[in-house]
Amino acid sequence: MPHKTIPIHAQPGFSLIELLVAVIVLSVGLLGATALQTSTLASNQTNYHKAEALRILADLSERMRANVPGVKASAYLNGSSNGSIATESLTDNPTDCTRQSCTSTQLATHDLLTWAAAVRTLPQGTGTLTKQTEGSYLVTISWTDSSWQQLANARSATVSTTIQVQP
Repeated sequence: MPHKTIPIHAQPGFSLIELLVAVIVLSVGLLGATALQTSTLASNQTNYHKAEALRILADLSERMRANVPGVKASAYLNGSSNGSIATESLTDNPTDCTRQSCTSTQLATHDLLTWAAAVRTLPQGTGTLTKQTEGSYLVTISWTDSSWQQLANARSATVSTTIQVQP
């Protein structure tokens, strides 16, 4: 039986060029999916930090509303003369108000230290508490949002609220 040859242009299957084009199209699709996944993860991290900052704000708000005598005495300013206090200026308090009874001033100091420790859990987290009027405080929490660093420059994020405490 003689061997039959088939001309090249009549052979079925993929040519090398077609295979190369298919690999390039697949690669572009996979790169796009990877970029989308990276963007989603960065967005999730940002939203987590925002939610955590809002939780910290709500916690301090409730602590201040529960300690009206401390608010009336301006104990939440921790002796500050300019009407504002930053988390960086707060140091450890030897009085643990979770295990023993405290005065309203000691409780305010304990609340501020708990707040400062929570703010520091955020990436490069800082916070300020500023007295605006009698019974009204502005609370600001800032942190560095580095989850976007691979996509663009790291940026600062801030959440703030005004707490009204009725004396």
